[in-house]
Amino acid sequence: MSIGGHTGPYISDSIAIGSFHAMKSGILTSAAVGNFGPSAGTVSNYAPGILTVAARTTDREFRNKVVLGNGKSVYGVVIDSVSKQKFLSSYKGC
Repeated sequence: MSIGGHTGPYISDSIAIGSFHAMKSGILTSAAVGNFGPSAGTVSNYAPGILTVAARTTDREFRNKVVLGNGKSVYGVVIDSVSKQKFLSSYKGC
């Protein structure tokens, strides 16, 4: 299911509240990051407990570091991790 639009404060955002309760029950909620951030390069869907995903069209790599809760750092490429020779299927949500 895709639900979009502008979000409000977490306390009154039913999607943020529902996804938080789902997370507490061990259910992963993912959502499109959205295109309605307050300014260029920002996003609108960033509530805690939601795994946000995005699409892009540029052919670049972005290398970055993730620091885990135990202090360990993991380095890697965050975009373009799929071989250009593979074709992935796309499925619509319910």
